[in-house]
Amino acid sequence: MRRGNPNVEMLSRMNIPRAVVLKYAGVKSWPAFVKIAERWELVAEKGTYTLARGTKGFKGSYLGGGANIPIPSEPEGTLPDTKAIIDLIRSGTVAK
Repeated sequence: MRRGNPNVEMLSRMNIPRAVVLKYAGVKSWPAFVKIAERWELVAEKGTYTLARGTKGFKGSYLGGGANIPIPSEPEGTLPDTKAIIDLIRSGTVAK
């Protein structure tokens, strides 16, 4: 941080690499990715963590308001249990 931000060359639109996430999502473009994407919110409040699925609103915007599912903390109690988050999302138990 003492050195500051390095200057980097701006890439032309032609030289911007294709987003890696598109390949693994099985889509060919960002609009296709947005169409299938889900929004998840992990909220930390007073040492407790909750996970909620966002809902799609008008014109592709996302809204909050999904059910808040409590997430256990790691044994140290400072971070949410990552495995629990992944398991909840994969299981589909968090209501849409």
